[in-house]
Amino acid sequence: LLGCVSLFGVGQVQVVQAEVLNPQHVNNNLKSNTTFTQGDFTYTVVVDGVKLSKFSSSSDITDVNIPDSVSYNGVKYPVVWLDDSCFLNCVNMKSVKIPSQVTRLGMFCFSGCSSLTSVEFSSWINIFGSKCFLDCVNLKSIYIPDGDTFMDDYCFYNCKSLTTARLPNGLKTLNKYCFF
Repeated sequence: LLGCVSLFGVGQVQVVQAEVLNPQHVNNNLKSNTTFTQGDFTYTVVVDGVKLSKFSSSSDITDVNIPDSVSYNGVKYPVVWLDDSCFLNCVNMKSVKIPSQVTRLGMFCFSGCSSLTSVEFSSWINIFGSKCFLDCVNLKSIYIPDGDTFMDDYCFYNCKSLTTARLPNGLKTLNKYCFF
């Protein structure tokens, strides 16, 4: 993975990445931005796999286990990031398990998940987008595995029950009001 990080303005992070794809991810019939749905998840093809774009669940689903990978048209894609607002206001979700290849949480990713008490990271997260856990008022503790990590503004803002936050060795940026 090749990467370049450019910081500009107050609290803004821009990340540009390029990666050599594993041949199992290449499919000439699918282009980036192709969207498909499997079960409760909607995915969008990106250069290095798929991003989880939307979660549409019935109100009785409380424990969410995001798959490591998904197959579509005979091609297996790793789930590499959670898109902006993909779990926004999922008020009945109590726990979520994030797979090891996910390295980015988009803005507002889990915002408003007021019943969320448990988040399990299988591996390090490189980017926590702005307000990704905003108003997760029942989240009690968070353990973030070690790795180069950038945490944008208001990541855990208004997480009133948060009493323990284990931050990673390798934390590069902790922007304003992250734990306010």
